[in-house]
Amino acid sequence: MHQAGYAALLRALSVRSAAISLALLAPCLLRSPVLAQAAPAGRIVTTTRLVAEFSDLESRLNLAIQRKDKAALNKLLSPDFEEWTPAPPGAPIPLERWMDKVLSGNVRSFEIRQMAVETIGEAAVVSFVEARRALCDGRECASTSFVVDLWQREGGTRRLRARYASESSPPSSVTPATPSGRE
Repeated sequence: MHQAGYAALLRALSVRSAAISLALLAPCLLRSPVLAQAAPAGRIVTTTRLVAEFSDLESRLNLAIQRKDKAALNKLLSPDFEEWTPAPPGAPIPLERWMDKVLSGNVRSFEIRQMAVETIGEAAVVSFVEARRALCDGRECASTSFVVDLWQREGGTRRLRARYASESSPPSSVTPATPSGRE
């Protein structure tokens, strides 16, 4: 995250309860060199139960966005949902504005990788890298973001309460590879 992103995160932490604050700090801990190492060659990486559960929830969220299914999104999002980004003005994007933004897009495909999950009581902090392909102004474009989602159990089901997202690469046009003449 950029410094502005950390500043926004710290401002957000100052207004959250202690449990949520602790939950939001977990991704920073997950960035330790020991946990960030890739599996050695030839080693089979197994998915934990929590990663499988939240991979399914995040995929359902992305499919609802891709299909522009507002009813499905409403089942996955808390009424108090908000998204935080390092982009100015540094204020959270409320549920309705976020939903308008994501439903107006044209997501073609998505990929979630490097997921880590930490639970604290009824809350779960889920961090991952998300790559998306979309149609932007009539052209195919791609972007990659680092996302930290805060899921809470509400009435027996998990609902997305807050999203902290930082684009790690600006959207770029996707063009077919052309020979450079240097091959």
